[in-house]
Amino acid sequence: GLVGWLAEAFLGVRVTGESTPLYRQTMLLFLLTDVATFAAGFIYYAYIRAGAWPPADLPHGLLGVLVVANTGILIASSVTFHLAASALDDGNHTRFTRLLGLTFLLGVVFLGGQALEYVEFIHEGFTATSGVFASAFYGLTALHGLHVALGTVLIGIVLWRARRGTYGPDRDTSVETVELYWHFVDVVWVILVVVLYAGATIGV
Repeated sequence: GLVGWLAEAFLGVRVTGESTPLYRQTMLLFLLTDVATFAAGFIYYAYIRAGAWPPADLPHGLLGVLVVANTGILIASSVTFHLAASALDDGNHTRFTRLLGLTFLLGVVFLGGQALEYVEFIHEGFTATSGVFASAFYGLTALHGLHVALGTVLIGIVLWRARRGTYGPDRDTSVETVELYWHFVDVVWVILVVVLYAGATIGV
């Protein structure tokens, strides 16, 4: 499914001989299904959060410097992606490519930060089997991490095609849709930080 999606989004007319005028709408529908997926995880968290709090498996320093830094990195990547798309609209291909490359790098750094956080928590003894909060924490953050990883791959493909001169102000469908996906991932992360990280440290 992902291969077909990429073929339609990134290659379009070159492969199929047909344009994809509904691609933006399709991405919006996909993101709506993603909202439902994340909502299921948040509903589970809300259910366990309704009990006695804090739980015994709550790790030390849940809302630490690493989480704050990672949040800043992901927000910055959304800004650089938006600026890249604006540069493309203005016909500034060099600025577009550089900002897109920076966005890709920030995505990789975010993933590295999340992996480091996991290593620190696991070393502390906080694993996915530590309790109900741990299952919600790792379930939601790993699901988000998977989305960031996929988004980083997509940005990498867009960057590769950008360096080949594929895009222009009137040839930017895949840039716009990947940007939309990336902003969605950013918003979900901010909600995760507020609800799961900061919210967990607040007692009932």
